[in-house]
Amino acid sequence: MNNFEKNIGTVNNDWHRALRITAAVFIIFILQHYFRRFGQPIEKIYFNILFASIALTGLTMIAASYLMGPLARLWPVKWAKYRYLRKQFGLIGLIFVGLHMLLALMVFTPAYFPKFFSETGKLSDIGQISAFAAVLGFVIFIIIAITSLPSVAEKMTGQNWLIVQRSGLIAVVLSVLHFIVFKWRGWFNWDNWNNNIPPGTFVVTVFILLVFLIRVITYFLEKRKAKQ
Repeated sequence: MNNFEKNIGTVNNDWHRALRITAAVFIIFILQHYFRRFGQPIEKIYFNILFASIALTGLTMIAASYLMGPLARLWPVKWAKYRYLRKQFGLIGLIFVGLHMLLALMVFTPAYFPKFFSETGKLSDIGQISAFAAVLGFVIFIIIAITSLPSVAEKMTGQNWLIVQRSGLIAVVLSVLHFIVFKWRGWFNWDNWNNNIPPGTFVVTVFILLVFLIRVITYFLEKRKAKQ
């Protein structure tokens, strides 16, 4: 086997691992949303289950892409070999988020999303905030994906490229804002934890907070180490 064949095999294995992890996350969200609605007719809930699971899987994978670097720096022996998954997680997450956006545009009506609209049929104030956050966050994700292309990245300075890539953290926050304006009250209402299962948005938000916490800890540890 020549070097080219070995490289192709390595790339395939990298994507296979990322896809397996994504599939596991997606299935977990599917099951979570299904059992929160257990007993309801499947034909009435399948779209909502898929719609929410696609969005939360995409956001989880994008957040995970920002976690691999800090984990590799904190525990290099265990995690450095998985650092490459950042790119795969990010691209797969973008595909899921893009699919979620497409589905939302197809059914974006007061019948499907009553909380987004006022009685006049126009977007409510909260609906405007949510929609704006979603669109702006998605645009940032697209820009990051474009600058990840080798033909584009090689024309940028390392610092500028890094700034663009890290702007994805802003997009992650905007993505949380997109749903938190509607969902946060239900997180603290035990009656909303159907069948004692937490809402998927709550789970993802906790995970994202963990990602930010680990990134902050990594930053200060490296800063303190640099001063020694």
